[in-house]
Order: sequence, then structure tokens, then C-alpha cells
Amino acid sequence: MYQESYALVVGASKYTAPDWDKLTIVPDETQLVKSELERQGFDVKVVNDPDSDTLLKSIREFFRTPHPRDTRMVFYYSGHGYTSKTDHMGYIVPVDTPDRDGADFFNKLVSMQEIRGMLPFGRAKHILLVFDSCFSGYIYKLRKNSRPSPDEIYLNDIDRPGRQFITSGDEDEEVPDKMDFAQAFASGIDGMADLNHDTITTASELGYYLKTLIKPKGLQSPQYGVDPGDKERQEAFGGDMVFVSGASQQTPPDASTKVAAIEPNGAELPGPRGANLRGLGDPESHDADVFKGVEVLYYRKLADSKLVTDALENAHIPYSVTAADLPDEFITNGIACGPDVPLPALKALAKQLIAANVPLRKIIRFRKPSEKPSRLEVLAITKEAAGIQALTSPPLTVAQIDKLNACPVSLQN
Repeated sequence: MYQESYALVVGASKYTAPDWDKLTIVPDETQLVKSELERQGFDVKVVNDPDSDTLLKSIREFFRTPHPRDTRMVFYYSGHGYTSKTDHMGYIVPVDTPDRDGADFFNKLVSMQEIRGMLPFGRAKHILLVFDSCFSGYIYKLRKNSRPSPDEIYLNDIDRPGRQFITSGDEDEEVPDKMDFAQAFASGIDGMADLNHDTITTASELGYYLKTLIKPKGLQSPQYGVDPGDKERQEAFGGDMVFVSGASQQTPPDASTKVAAIEPNGAELPGPRGANLRGLGDPESHDADVFKGVEVLYYRKLADSKLVTDALENAHIPYSVTAADLPDEFITNGIACGPDVPLPALKALAKQLIAANVPLRKIIRFRKPSEKPSRLEVLAITKEAAGIQALTSPPLTVAQIDKLNACPVSLQN
């Protein structure tokens, strides 16, 4: 399936500026991840405590080195991250980054946009980027939060190119300064994430496993997603990286790198690493049946905070997130739909938003429904769609939603 396998594991622990706590657990994490990836047949390079120049150079060399197409590549980063409050851009933090008010602060950071921009240079079939750190994943369009179905894992999915992402936390959380995520990652690729026990673990299964295993602890919500790219690349990509279950049984680990399957309960203490990535839910398939085949796309506004994402997750509604076009003062207040969207899905979405006190003021039909098949959009709507004045009409009620018999051309009080 793969001719070659390469991994770059970066650990940042010995920070020099007072704003950035030293992360004493990181060396153990990187050693654990290195050992498990080597069991999986990866040629692993470890970079410890890189400064900004070294980090950028290492990433560039990793992705720009020519490899055969049938290659898989894993980039794993453990260390601090940072999120800009102005544009929600996420950054990873090299050890020589100054305090946040330092003149050279942003020059030292490495943005998610920079890293994503290097991916086209990688000719490998599958690339997986894993971040055990704090940053905003706002730049990425994340995979729907539904459980991956083993029935949908076909050979052509595995053969297609894929660019995938996993991160250890959700926005405003604290990532514990412990090895839970690294241990779960290692045990997951070793087979614990293999949903249908076919001895093959995909990156999608791994992302779902990490989320369902760690989220119940109450401190982290791991996220997984795909590189959005442009429309052409979205259609061409969609492949899934594959790991072989039980690799650690073939190569016994030593005591210092034992792969442990961790349980989803047990108290944890928050550590110094905050985690900022937009949220997904983790529904079981029976909770999301009315949304099967329906894309729910949320145009996120910073002013919404977590109101909308919490509403969707609490109802186990699978969704994706993208950037909103309107200025942030226009908060989320509407749903757009097409006539092909199942009525139960539209009603369930609208009622959940109303129940969560999202000011749902309007439901409208897409101008060109054929361009957005089977889609529901959660977004901000302005007066006359002009983007100048906010809607001030009274919010819709559950009674109005119950009377719907299809996606309305326009429903507003």
C-alpha cells in the first residue's frame, strides 16, 4: 500500500520567555510517538526544542523532499500554540518566541497558514498533521463530527490522496500537561481505534477514537479534519491514511515507551497548554440519522462565542465550519436551505438553535439550490441581504417551525 513512510516529530519544551511555561512532559511524549511510528514502519526524525528558523527549515525540508507517490507522511507537534484574537489565526510557538508584547513576537511564530501552504509541495499520497498544542483551527474546514462508518471505507478512498489534521483540544480549553493525548494517539494507531476490527486503522477512525476517548474527561475535545483546498482539490482528495493494527505486538516496546490504552474516565489537572480549535460534536450514528446525507455548514462569527457550536454539539448534529463573509457585528441569526433538504433535518436544526437561545430570525431558500445540494447553512442574515443593517425582527418560534412543510422561500416575523 505504501512504498515509503516518513514522520517528523517536533517537541518544544524548553521555552526561554516568561510568558511560555516549560513543558516537562513533552520529551516523553515525543519519544513515545517516535517509538510507535517506528513500529508502524516510519522513518522518524525528531527535532527537539527548535528555534523559529530551525522549525521552519525542518518543516520545509520535510514536505519538499521528493518521495514516490505511494508515500505516507506524519507531522507531529507537541508544544505551545497561540491564537490571534483579531483573526483567529493559529500559530505554533518555537522555543525562542518572546513574550506576547515583544517586538519580534509574531515574526517568531509559525502560522497554520504557513504550514498548510507547504502541503502542495508534498507529493505523498497521504499526509497527516497532528498538533498536541493550543491554536485555532479556524483556517481548516473540519470533517463532520459523525462517526466514520466502516462500511464507507473503500479501497478507492484509501488510494485517493489525503491531507488530514488532528488536534488535541477545542477553543478555550486547557490541554493537561500529561501524556493522555500522546498515549491515546499511540494506542490508536496500534489498533485501539480500529472500529471494525479489520486490522486497518484509518486516520478518520483515529480522529474519532481520540475525540470519544478524551472528551469525556471534560478538559479536552480533540478535533480532526481535512485540508479544504479549493473545489477542484476537494473533489480530487478525500483519501485516508492507513495504519496496521497490532504493530506493537510484532515489535515489543521497552518499558520507557510502552503504549497504554487509557480509559475515558479519571480526574485530570489542567496544565499550562491552552487548546484553541473550533468544536465538533461526537454523535453516535443513531443520534444523527435525520442528518444522514445532509451537510450542515456553520459560518462562524467570533461574536457567537460557543453559543452555536455548543447548540450543535449538545444535539449531536454533525456540522462543518467555515469563515463568515459579513463583519463580526452581524451575529448568527438564520438558516439557509434548499428544497431537497429533508424536512426533519431542517426542523431539528432550527429547534435546537432556538432552544439554545440563538436568535433565529429568518429561514431562507438558496438563490441557486442546485449549487448547494443537501445543505443547511447556519449564518448571519442582514436586512435585504445588503450587509449593512442587522435584522431586528422578532425571533422565530418553535410553533412556526412545526408548521413548516418544506424549506421556505422566506420565513421571518
